[in-house]
Amino acid sequence: PAINLPEGCSVRFEHPLSGEEFSPEVYEAIAQYELHLRYYLQAVRYTGYPYAYHTVGSSFAVRAGVYCLEGGMNRRQGGEDFYFIQKVAQRGKWSSCNTTCVVPSPRPSDRVPFGTGPVVRRLSHKGEVMTTYDPRLFGMLRKLFSGMDTMRTGVGLDHLMKSQSGVLQAFLEEQQFEGALEEIRSNSASVPAFRKRFWRWFNMFRILKFLHFARERGFPDPPVEKAAPEMLRLIDPESLGIPSVGGDVKKLLLIYRMLDGMGATLSPQ
Repeated sequence: PAINLPEGCSVRFEHPLSGEEFSPEVYEAIAQYELHLRYYLQAVRYTGYPYAYHTVGSSFAVRAGVYCLEGGMNRRQGGEDFYFIQKVAQRGKWSSCNTTCVVPSPRPSDRVPFGTGPVVRRLSHKGEVMTTYDPRLFGMLRKLFSGMDTMRTGVGLDHLMKSQSGVLQAFLEEQQFEGALEEIRSNSASVPAFRKRFWRWFNMFRILKFLHFARERGFPDPPVEKAAPEMLRLIDPESLGIPSVGGDVKKLLLIYRMLDGMGATLSPQ
């Protein structure tokens, strides 16, 4: 029936990693940036967050009726794809399409303030290294989210919250999490209703807020070539089926492309 059809999807994408159209520096830059995108997706999925999808503007599709129902995309100078996809994905009928592949251009650009073009321009022109979010932060979120049943019932909640890392406790206090959780519980008559409300509150925007909050409090962004292998060890601690490639960006990228093709992270042992 039509009601079970996906409302939209993130389409598989792969930037070109070599060629004659651009300089070697550009291809090196796009490899780092794409690795960051795929690392971040796998890291968020590792936390247990259920609506983690790629938000590349050239690589998604949405049903026209849903697009109109959600008021279309905003007119921001960059990032409008991220905001729109996150909004629609939380409706619960977004998916990943891996049966085809979009090949976006890696060209440098300064048309928008952030995104592929500006990052490639900065990395290739200035010789900077691509950084990403500290893997430890996603482990902190995973620990919190694994206490979903405790947060729903309230039994043992004090112990759960005191067991969280200091930086996450400070963030939750700033975000008035205790009051939000009480409101979520009082307006949820079932487990699915609680989970839906919880993820509506602790969405991708709030996850990003936490990552930025922690960045300023002792968890600076590491180079993606260092963070990516560490995340692989977290999602597959005994390296079952994942070769060790050290900090080789292109080899790491191929592994993360493989994980994306599987549609989810490997289950931690």
